[in-house]
Amino acid sequence: MVYRSDQVKAMNHSPKKVVHIINELGLGGSETALYRLLHAMRDTKYAFTVIVLRGPGHYSSSIEQLHIPIHYLTLQKLNIISGGFRLLQLIQKIKPDIVQTWLYHADLLGGLCAKWCGVQKIIWGIRCEGVHLKRTTRWVKKIAAYLSHHIPNAIATNSHMAANNHIQAGYDAKKMRVIYNGFLPIQRLNEPDDALQPLLNLLNDRSTDSKPMVIGTLGRYHPDKDYPNFIQAIDTICSLHANVYFVLCGQGCNTDNLELQALLSTIINQNKIVLINGTRDPYHYLNLLDVFVLPSKTESFPNSLAEAMLCERPCIATDVGETHYILGDTGLIIPSEDPKRLAAACLTVLSKPQHEKIQLGIQARQRIEHYFSMDGYVNQMKTMYEIL
Repeated sequence: MVYRSDQVKAMNHSPKKVVHIINELGLGGSETALYRLLHAMRDTKYAFTVIVLRGPGHYSSSIEQLHIPIHYLTLQKLNIISGGFRLLQLIQKIKPDIVQTWLYHADLLGGLCAKWCGVQKIIWGIRCEGVHLKRTTRWVKKIAAYLSHHIPNAIATNSHMAANNHIQAGYDAKKMRVIYNGFLPIQRLNEPDDALQPLLNLLNDRSTDSKPMVIGTLGRYHPDKDYPNFIQAIDTICSLHANVYFVLCGQGCNTDNLELQALLSTIINQNKIVLINGTRDPYHYLNLLDVFVLPSKTESFPNSLAEAMLCERPCIATDVGETHYILGDTGLIIPSEDPKRLAAACLTVLSKPQHEKIQLGIQARQRIEHYFSMDGYVNQMKTMYEIL
């Protein structure tokens, strides 16, 4: 559902209090979307508070710099009841006009507490396709599906795939709102993150006759991101391109990850792989790539794909979540869990003349700026806040 700007009601002079409840503040897609929303709406007539079910994380200091209060519940299995009571007390103390929750556990616990406290506007957030879930998360999802007919006023999700999957799982279809993530144009890049030094060393190595081609991905090491799909394509690509290297960038992409090391040991060209254990500056990293690959087997709206497009990188993505609509005709879409097709797509892009790759990158940036602007995202969020 897309809102029209003329649907927005006039806002009161007194700020409306909005409480965001989220599982954690680590370097993930939902956490990034929350921070960017708070940053974009910092001068609007809303007073924000963030409640985190767990402890501090990557975005804690950034949100604090916006002068937005954060409360940490540090929930664990042993203190779930006391943590729930503390959440009730916080909501009762803040008396928010709106409670917006992010992800299953926050939807369930935050929704129940907000309803108990009499909050009039409750917005749930679904940020995944809802497949390949852990056992406990599957149970939370089932309970939330039933309660979706009674607790939230709206359920915000960032892809039609996620909306349809959850409706089929029993979520209230009438309350679903698809609001795509928003992005700002890249205006200035900071100094490179120190974590990128291994890649910079490779690109600045004067012992090589020509600049190496670099294919990279971006995402935490997790089954959903399907790093095996990417890794299993490497030998095929190297058999036809001697001067190509591969970067795995994301939390868990390091030598301490025994599962990843075992996976790398199964291929011939291990020496062509650079591991980067995450970066605080994705745009600097993405600008160092020649080709970006999203190898995931499940996504809703992958921020990394849109960010790579903003950096004018030629992109290849598996056909999951909203990737087909995000990418349009500016890159290649391939089936998920198919290393042969992934390798073939990489070889296709590498073989294109440089001017064609540059043109694809320009078209990709223009598509994100046109269809997925931060202004559009914020306007739809404001509209949802006002017309519920």
